[in-house]
Amino acid sequence: MHVYALHGLGLDGRIFDHLDLGHCHLHRVHHLDPTTDETWDSYVLRHVNLIQQQHDDDSPLILMGHSFGGILVQEIAQHIHPDGLVLVSTICGQAELPPTLSVLRKIPAHLLWRRPLVKGSYILWGEKDGYNTADQRSEFYDMTDTHSDYYYRWAVQRVINWSGDLPRVAPLLRIHGDADNVFPIRYLRDDSVHVVAGGSHIMIKSQADLISSQVRAFINVLSE
Repeated sequence: MHVYALHGLGLDGRIFDHLDLGHCHLHRVHHLDPTTDETWDSYVLRHVNLIQQQHDDDSPLILMGHSFGGILVQEIAQHIHPDGLVLVSTICGQAELPPTLSVLRKIPAHLLWRRPLVKGSYILWGEKDGYNTADQRSEFYDMTDTHSDYYYRWAVQRVINWSGDLPRVAPLLRIHGDADNVFPIRYLRDDSVHVVAGGSHIMIKSQADLISSQVRAFINVLSE
């Protein structure tokens, strides 16, 4: 079984470092930098091609996405049709977008985003999300530098305008923390979500053992 994992906005594949998926092959897919004025469809198809180039056999394929990566894999799944889809700390449609992000459509403060501002935001959420040691802070800053300033503005624009609610093309596992401050669980519209007590937006790293066990169980069911 091959699992292709796409990280959240502004992060990189290191967010998955503590996952233990057993005998599965975990492939970390780094977000491509968007070209100037690139459309959402074009961006999605470039990631489809990237995964297809890596996965050139008939072995089972699962797509996993965290946060913005979760939005992206839902779109990718419409083209690849994976054997399973795992969504962690993300949304599935416009109705699940919290008002704190919806307001950016009217007050586009995100157009001012630059890497220094993204790094500066760490002090607001790091401690609350359990990602606040000196090493973790250094890693976050390093991950932030793997993206361009344009990427941040472009990606947030895609999130706040994403319609979602796409057709179900594969068995789905949704995992969400009840302490997620980016996509608060109270806005989700899916009763099948596996809720993680105390889980923050980056629980895929801070509570990797629990996430791993749920994903392994899901994969075992798919393999039966």
